[in-house]
Amino acid sequence: MELDIQASTPITLTEMKEKLTEIKKHAKELNFRANKVFEFMNDMQVMGLAEMQGKKKKIAELNVPRLKEKHMVKILDIRPEDPEELKALLVGENITVKQDDLVKIVEVLKE
Repeated sequence: MELDIQASTPITLTEMKEKLTEIKKHAKELNFRANKVFEFMNDMQVMGLAEMQGKKKKIAELNVPRLKEKHMVKILDIRPEDPEELKALLVGENITVKQDDLVKIVEVLKE
């Protein structure tokens, strides 16, 4: 069976956990990989869905140039504690963020 991917949208660990919880309710059982991912997320401290969506909205409202959805998802999953950690997180991406924007993003994460 070959799958045809229609679209690709990045989601946070919190959103993934919610989706797996929904699937688990309907299917009663997850497949091996989905179950491993679910166990991993239960071991991690993922923030609540409402809190995550609020922080995601606040980061988007900062209007940081070239900061895309995939960058916000990465930031929300890792939750860097200072601007230097955030800068290190974004090093592999094709994006340069000003220092004052880094500080603003970290402040949103600390709220």
